[in-house]
Amino acid sequence: SSGTEVSITWNDGFRVDARLSLLGDFQAENAALAATCARYLLKGTASGERAASIIGRGLEKTTIPGRMEITGRAPVIMLNGAHTPASIRRLVRAFTDVFPGKKILIFGSVIGKDTEGMATALARQFDHIIISTPGSFKKSYPEAVHRHFLRFNEKCELVRAPEAALQRAMTLAGGSIPIL
Repeated sequence: SSGTEVSITWNDGFRVDARLSLLGDFQAENAALAATCARYLLKGTASGERAASIIGRGLEKTTIPGRMEITGRAPVIMLNGAHTPASIRRLVRAFTDVFPGKKILIFGSVIGKDTEGMATALARQFDHIIISTPGSFKKSYPEAVHRHFLRFNEKCELVRAPEAALQRAMTLAGGSIPIL
């Protein structure tokens, strides 16, 4: 749970190795795309070895707040802003690879998102689910989201206040079960 090792090699033998602070195989794919763009931009300004070093350091320093961002350690608390069924499926795969045992989910969604699709992708993957309000920046209806999740996991509860939802998850985790 401390990052992702990447080794990117082009057909001409140019290679970049880095340890990303970002978790998940999809982050390695994103890093390869970013490295390709950086290599193109550095052409003619840095030698092969120097360019590889510059790109590698850039990848290693990259952070994306709210994308598999670990904010707590006892228990592990990870934040993620995935908001489509496809991004949720990739998130669940990566999270389960890093944390294969019991898991707790705190989930909130605004009106207009495919909460049924997200519930389908998430609900069976977690031992306990807490549905909460995602904030006040857009309208949300946590009761409807709760109903979607309950169809797939009976260990799902509604705790409207985000602070109370986190406290409930911390109590359930007992310091050892990861929370997403």
